[in-house]
Amino acid sequence: ADLTVVCALKAALRIPVLSNGNVRCRGDVAANLAFTGADGVMSAEQLLRDPALFDETSPAPAALVGEYLDLCAACESRALPREDGSKNGKDGAVTRSVTTGVERYSVWWPNIEVVRCHAKRMLEGLGTGRGSGLEILQRNTFRRAEEVARVDEYLRKRLR
Repeated sequence: ADLTVVCALKAALRIPVLSNGNVRCRGDVAANLAFTGADGVMSAEQLLRDPALFDETSPAPAALVGEYLDLCAACESRALPREDGSKNGKDGAVTRSVTTGVERYSVWWPNIEVVRCHAKRMLEGLGTGRGSGLEILQRNTFRRAEEVARVDEYLRKRLR
């Protein structure tokens, strides 16, 4: 990202400006804010690899994957059936959640391809030896799982 553009926008506008890009670690946030003068920083791709990017405690990848799978299971349990009666799969289902009395609907669901992709990114940093993230992700059980519950069961056994 060209942070000089963000810096110019911040100087020219009288509204809050958010910077986006070049955030790969916690330290990048402070550097980005210092350089641009922006009111905040957004991050997307790096958060897929490290959902605890802004967490000072730096939880272990296995703990992050476990929390992620718990959230997926909670979303999956609230999925509304599609017209064909299914609640998950490649084409998805509408997910309903209630927050402070307001029902919210989303077309996002714990799609198995998305779950595998997110888990893979979180586990990439565990090394390459036996029992490593890479070795776990190469197994057919992980790659061929068709349900979030199967991915969950498989990963929890191997990440203890």
